[in-house]
Amino acid sequence: TPVEHIKRFVDAYVVLLKKKFRDHLPKLITLELMDATKDFITMSLRVCIRDHIHTIDDICGEDPDEDLRNDLQNRLKHYSEAIDILNVYREDWSV
Repeated sequence: TPVEHIKRFVDAYVVLLKKKFRDHLPKLITLELMDATKDFITMSLRVCIRDHIHTIDDICGEDPDEDLRNDLQNRLKHYSEAIDILNVYREDWSV
């Protein structure tokens, strides 16, 4: 009869739904755990960054000693040139 036929279809559909639910439930739980972990890490990271980094220069990594380093490099260059000049004159005097 049509009623029994429909009942078999409904029963088969329910069996398929149960199987699909059993297959997808662990994946759904894992996805929810990963999403919650991501949110927690993101919030913790934000708090950590806000507590430890106070200016945009700290984030960009601007070197506060850059001017001093450039000055020392310029001095080294000038001193090396001066030593070269002195060596040339010393060679001239020794002849």
